Parts: sequence; C-alpha cells; structure tokens
Amino acid sequence: MFLLLVACSDPYGALKGRPEVEVDTGDPTGDDNDPPEDTVDTGEPQPLDSDGDGWPDDDDCVPDDATVYPGAAEVWYDGVDQDCLGDSDYDQDHDGFLAAEIGGDDCLDTRADVYPGAPETWYDGLDGDCAGDDDFDQDGDGDPVPGGAGDDCDDEDPTVSSLAEETLDDGIDGDCNGDPDGFRFSLLDLSSASGLQGPRIAGDSAYVMIAFMADSYEESGTIYAAAGLAHYLSADEPSAGSVGMSSYYWGSDYEIQGGMDFWADDDYQAWAYGLQYGSTRYLLVDVYQASTGLFRGTGWSYPTSKPFADVELTAGGDGSLHVVGCDEQLGFLTWMHATPDGFLGNTDVSGDDASDADSTACVLDLAAEEILAGQPGNNRTLVYKYFDEAGLAYDGADPGWTAYDIETEASLGQRALAVAEGSRGVLAQVDGSTQRLSGGGATAVDITVGAAGNAYVVYADGSGEPWLAWGRPGAMNELQLDTDLAAVDDVDLYLTTSMKVVVAARAGNRAVVGVVGL
Repeated sequence: MFLLLVACSDPYGALKGRPEVEVDTGDPTGDDNDPPEDTVDTGEPQPLDSDGDGWPDDDDCVPDDATVYPGAAEVWYDGVDQDCLGDSDYDQDHDGFLAAEIGGDDCLDTRADVYPGAPETWYDGLDGDCAGDDDFDQDGDGDPVPGGAGDDCDDEDPTVSSLAEETLDDGIDGDCNGDPDGFRFSLLDLSSASGLQGPRIAGDSAYVMIAFMADSYEESGTIYAAAGLAHYLSADEPSAGSVGMSSYYWGSDYEIQGGMDFWADDDYQAWAYGLQYGSTRYLLVDVYQASTGLFRGTGWSYPTSKPFADVELTAGGDGSLHVVGCDEQLGFLTWMHATPDGFLGNTDVSGDDASDADSTACVLDLAAEEILAGQPGNNRTLVYKYFDEAGLAYDGADPGWTAYDIETEASLGQRALAVAEGSRGVLAQVDGSTQRLSGGGATAVDITVGAAGNAYVVYADGSGEPWLAWGRPGAMNELQLDTDLAAVDDVDLYLTTSMKVVVAARAGNRAVVGVVGL
C-alpha cells in the first residue's frame, strides 16, 4: 500500500464542516479590551429597574430615585427613607420618640436609652430623661456637685448646698462648708473707715441695720471726721447681703469718744455715743425721724476731755429711750431718758449722774429697774436704782460678777441678761434660769430672747473668736463661728421676726455679717 503525505500551512482549514470561531469584544473598533457582555438570554423576561440602581422596582421603595434602595446610606430628618427599612425618618434611634431636631421631644436621637421619661443615670453627662435639667444637679437646687463645677455636698437634698443658709443644731452641713453647723459670713465694706466702733444691730419692718461709728471715713474722695455708718439688709432676706448704706458726719473739730449703741423701729432711728468737741465731751442721742427726714442730736455736756468707756441705749415698753454712759477715769455714771420725739426736739429729757462709779461696762436693766456698772479691776459690779424717772442712787448690792461687758433685754414678758466675765466665760440668764457658757477671756457679749424662753447669745472669747449660743439656759448649745477675721474686737446679734439670727463681728476696720435660720 502506498501512503502520500502532504504538508499544509493550515491543516484544519481544509476540513469541511468545522466553523470558524469569532470572538466579539463588543468594541466596534475591534479593540479587545472591553469586558464581555453580561446579558444572558435565558429566554425569560428581566425585572424592571426604572432608576437603574440595581434593585428591581418591586424591591425598591422609591423606584424612580436611584439614591433610594435597600441598604443605601440613610440621610436622617430629610423625609426620605433612603434604606427602604420602612422606619420613621425622624426617629433615628428607634426609641419611639421623634427627634428634637424636627420639633420632637427626643433630646438625643442617636441613643435609644435617652428619651422623655427614661430612667436617669446621674453624673454621666447625659440628660437621660430629656428633662432639660443639669445632669450634675440631681436635687435641682442650682448647685451642681464638684464634678459639675459646683460645690453641693448632698445632691439628693435640695435644702443642702453651698448656696444655702446653715441651720444650727441639726447635725447637717447645710451650707457645705465642711462644718455641720457652721455659719456663713459675708464681708461689709468699711475699708475707708478708721477708728471704728460697733457693730450694733437694730431693725424695722423693712430692714436690718448694722451700725458703726468711725473717727474718720472717706466717701467719694473726701475724708470726713466723726462719722456714723449703717449697712442695710432686707428684713425678709437678710442673707442676700448689704442692699445699701447710709452715713452722716459732724466735722473735723469733733472726735468720737468710746462707746456707742443703735436702736430703730419703723418711725425712728437713734444713735447714742460719746463725742468730744474741744475740751468738752458729750453724751449724745441723735434721732432720725423717717416721716419728716429730721435728724437732730440732744445730750449732756461735761467740762472734761475724758472719754466714755461704754454707752448703751435701751428702749422701754412705754416708748421711751434710756441711755447709760460710764467711764473709768472720772467715775461718772450718767443716765438720761426721753421719748424719741423728746430727744429729737430736746424736750422732756431727764435723768441723773452718779459719781465715784468707776466702770468700764454699764447697762440699764428695765425689768429690774436698775443700772449695772461693771468694775472688772475690782472683781465686782455696782448696782444703782433709778426711781421717779429722775433719781439715781447706789444700791450697795453686788451680784458678784467680774463684768467686762453686760447686756440685758426685756421682751415677751421675759428678762434676759448676759455678762462677759473674762476668764470665767459668759453668764447667760433668762427669768432666773442660768447657764455659764465656755469661752474663757470673754470681753464682748450680746443677748436677745425669743419665744418659749429661748435665748440667743453671741460673744467673743479671749482669742477673739466669736461664739453663738442658743436655747434655754441650762441646755444651751454653743458653736464657734468662722468669720475669716483676725481677733474680733466686738460682736452683736439681732433676731428677726422670721426667726433668723443676724450676727455681725468686727476686727479693726474689717467687719462681717452672717445670717442663719433657726
């Protein structure tokens, strides 16, 4: 058999029945870089996608908007459900409350645990219940906790904060000063005064007045000699601090001499004090009448320049004012009295003097109808009786007090007396009930009495620290007061009709006032 082999350049091209393979790139130019068409003709109709976003119209909640389809990025609060979840476009966190951004009441629409009425988690920085309150002020008293830029030491009690007044004897640090029964003081501006005396406190229905006397006082660039000053507090809200100040002056030829006192009611204000003019000294009472604006002084003169050591002004139940002045150097004890109108017009002013009555503290005891004059150098107290509204005579009795200061009050049918006895402390007495308070070295004291025989006593101890005592003698509480002053020279107190105790203290030309409700 014979086999013939023939060589060809395309051995397959001559085979009949084999079609040529043609690759269509989809590029009419013949470029081979185009991807293949992904259309597969299955012979079935394809779902309609009107906006061409890849989602059939049946699954696309807005088939004519290519930005809206299942899984699209949601744009909140534009009224469009971009991701086709069917939820509210105004409730991002799905907690059932509409966002505050569109006028709803959900204050934080990105957290499902924050909505109106939700349980509040305090101090996390979130207003969990959308109440609009401070998350660091749980009790709503206006004073946040220290972590929230406040100083509230008990944020569950709205009566306790650094803005509150302290209530004494309740065991609670009401004003958050670290002292459970502390006393909050504010400074009175007396920086331009020198030679200060006082404070003395009195009040009417509108104001509580804290009075001082000064050898000199500068006001509006002018220096005045012999000045009377009074800071005014609101009688309703004395803790708000000073709401004004009044002042009056005598002139450069006058000099305030030791001792002063102050009294006021709705009709009058009265100042009692010692003053020297040239070589003559005076025991004076200046009266201001509110209805007329009259302001006049009346007093007795003495041909000497020796000062009074103490001056006390006491109001009687019959509307009269009694003034007592005493000194140690000349031994005069002076008593004069009149109505406020009598002192204002220099009419019906009467009284008496007693000599050889050396004393550094004196006061009139209206309830006992006697004048008490302390001689601490002799460890005794002189007792003088006054009678017939004119006479003054030594009684000879000695109650046994070493009195550096004496204060009395007769009100509500009760007689109150307090004696600063130096190293023996303070003797407090109401209607015969007596208690000796602590505070050795006490040299300044004041007392007032309220309902049910409760007494309120303020005094300065030998270190110049002020103390407050309150209650019925025999069971009185005592508290040292923090005034931020150096050694206190003088103290006074006043009980308002709302049973708030106003205390003032002075050291040099710095003075403070404190208020507490009891």
